[in-house]
Amino acid sequence: MCVLGIVLGFVAYSVSIPMGSPKARMNRTEAGLTVLVTALRTYKTDFGVFPPTGQEGLRLATKHLSRNVNYMPDDNALDAWGQPFVYVPSADYATPKSGALEERGVYFAPDSYQLYSVGMDGDGGENSIAKRADNITSWDENHSWRKTYFRRHQDFFREHGTRQ
Repeated sequence: MCVLGIVLGFVAYSVSIPMGSPKARMNRTEAGLTVLVTALRTYKTDFGVFPPTGQEGLRLATKHLSRNVNYMPDDNALDAWGQPFVYVPSADYATPKSGALEERGVYFAPDSYQLYSVGMDGDGGENSIAKRADNITSWDENHSWRKTYFRRHQDFFREHGTRQ
């Protein structure tokens, strides 16, 4: 129920923001990420391991979470830009092309998993720190991507001749 309350809070706030704006899409993506994090944690608690890498692992986790209530009605876990969320358990970080992100040779979330949206630019930034600025991640407790989206949100309104 707590997850549902958090998601409804994000949705209620997002309703007051125009649908196509960067801030609205960020909020919808954060809400989806929250549900997926809960699904992954529930799966690990119940089975003792995280589900396998990728969309199939997210599908298993959300199906398990949705035994009584369907939290994710679509089979694919997509962000607000229609891109699949990237999910990699720590055991698979070193696998080539896993999508796991690192900085200076150290993986983010080294002891659990990485779950993130590649953001509005569609580039996860595996080879570019600058491209990661709009990634919406499960491990960044400071939500550093929000500065990027707030700036882009203002640009959106300037381009469309309105104020927010």
